[in-house]
Amino acid sequence: MGIWELLMALRQQQVLHSGVPDREQPIFTDPDGHVPHPDTFTRHLRKLYKQCGLSEDYHLHTLRHFYATYLLQEGTSKQVAASLLGHADTAFLERTYCHPQDVANSRPQT
Repeated sequence: MGIWELLMALRQQQVLHSGVPDREQPIFTDPDGHVPHPDTFTRHLRKLYKQCGLSEDYHLHTLRHFYATYLLQEGTSKQVAASLLGHADTAFLERTYCHPQDVANSRPQT
């Protein structure tokens, strides 16, 4: 089961628990439906980093940068990558999350 399927299963569980299907409802909540403090996720992420032997200097946004770069390296169009990251256009993606010239230069030449 991939991450998308897990998130959709979590969404379905929340609907069953609350009885109200709501696409605006956050996915990550505590059992009572409250959004946890942002530091809660960071704290858990740092524990995982430590268990995996990774630097605790990485933060949640590091994963976003990695994901954006990975998408482009794998040949995903900038428009699709921007959409997956929740951006309306590619300008913010290009300025913030990745360096297109570096991605293009790192791809194997065919």
